[in-house]
Amino acid sequence: MTGGRTEETSETETSDATTSDTVKSDAETSDTLKPDAEKPHAKKPHAEKPHAEKPHAEKPDAEKSDAEKSDAEDTLLGATALYGVANAVQALVPVLLIPVLAYYLSREDFGHIAMFTAVVGLAMPITSMNAAYSVRRQFFTLDAANFGRYWSHATALIVAATVVVALAIWALSSPISTLAGLSLLWLLLAVLHAGGQGLIALPLTLWQVRQQPRTFAALQIARAVLLGALTLLAVVAFDFAWQGVAGAMVATTVLIVFVCAPALVRSGARGYRKPMLQHALRHGTALIPHTMGMLIITSTDRFFLTHYQGAEETGVYWLGYQFGYAVTLVADAYNRAFSPWLYARLAANVVRERAAIVGRVYRFFGAMALLAAVLVLLTPLVVQGVLPAEFLGIQDFAYWIILGFALNGMYRVVAGFVFYAERTKTISAITLCAAACNVGLNALWVPDLGATGAAQATAVSFGIGFALTWMAAQRAHPMPWFTRARTSA
Repeated sequence: MTGGRTEETSETETSDATTSDTVKSDAETSDTLKPDAEKPHAKKPHAEKPHAEKPHAEKPDAEKSDAEKSDAEDTLLGATALYGVANAVQALVPVLLIPVLAYYLSREDFGHIAMFTAVVGLAMPITSMNAAYSVRRQFFTLDAANFGRYWSHATALIVAATVVVALAIWALSSPISTLAGLSLLWLLLAVLHAGGQGLIALPLTLWQVRQQPRTFAALQIARAVLLGALTLLAVVAFDFAWQGVAGAMVATTVLIVFVCAPALVRSGARGYRKPMLQHALRHGTALIPHTMGMLIITSTDRFFLTHYQGAEETGVYWLGYQFGYAVTLVADAYNRAFSPWLYARLAANVVRERAAIVGRVYRFFGAMALLAAVLVLLTPLVVQGVLPAEFLGIQDFAYWIILGFALNGMYRVVAGFVFYAERTKTISAITLCAAACNVGLNALWVPDLGATGAAQATAVSFGIGFALTWMAAQRAHPMPWFTRARTSA
């Protein structure tokens, strides 16, 4: 089932953000990473070896023939389609499981699942150290040898961070168990699940920036099918209730980590480089406030609901939350294809490309709005036709969740401009602002409105994050958002 995600990822807006434009060659790796402000991309030494597979090595659109532009457009659409198929399968598996789980599990069981995924989500910013974001950015900056070394440091950082979080959970198990309603064993399994997700994100990110959507899609589809099969086996065959669902999540992650192990090892390179470890640690910790803020928005509502309304209300809310994830999966599919395309054009820094970039972003906004409208119309039909009567209350608040995730999908695209600039402080400040609003609104609305209040708080918070991030994107990379310009995109 869908867990706490923070795909999302983010960056910041201040000029003193910790950035690195290049790691020097082997003879110079003892030097620190130089920030972009000191060493602009356009003035890199010609002697530097380009990454063997840098996406921005391609010609910018302004220099391409009409046929080449058409091919590029087809490539973007084709990659989006593959990511979409993978995400569709990921979305379809939980949807198909919902009627089965609703039959075998109680509302209280769903509440425990919601709390387990909330703990996973809150642990992920630290266990993952946002290494996937760092790796994605450095792929466009480092040569092949240094990128391999950076990859190895990022992998080791995730393992170390997971161990540290597990020890912290063990030391503070009593208050955390009381708050979450989970035993120490399940808290530690949640941390293991979160750390494994961080490791899996590394090869997925690498395949994304290398524009290998088929490999990406194959792993994601296998992952979704395996999760569905293990969930059915645990719940239906062995009657493990909510523990079967949570256990299937952990087991799936562990098995996929073993599948990804060759890629994790093969993509790395030996050799300790202190500046690389420092950059990965600095960049990862700078993004923790951002990812924590996103997870506050998507997780703390469950704690408020459990406290004020009980585990049963939380279970209904969590089930309704899955309708919003349908929007997220579509947004994620497009953004995974769009992000390398955008980074390549921002690196080329061709003014004539900007109108084409804006045009694609606006078309995506329109698609998000249309998808949200369709889901709002279909949700009552699905709820009344598929779910038991005790879950009919979902239709009273699901449309707020759908709206919130549509706004979050738009946020993901404009955040790419800020991510590329590595302005981690600004994006963290924006996310924490939205998270603070979310906590305040949940405290104000959940006691009286229950799940509907939580859903409204989610929608408002995502809207605030989207608006502020769009403004930060304009400061990071000015674009003709409100100026008519001819574009061939």
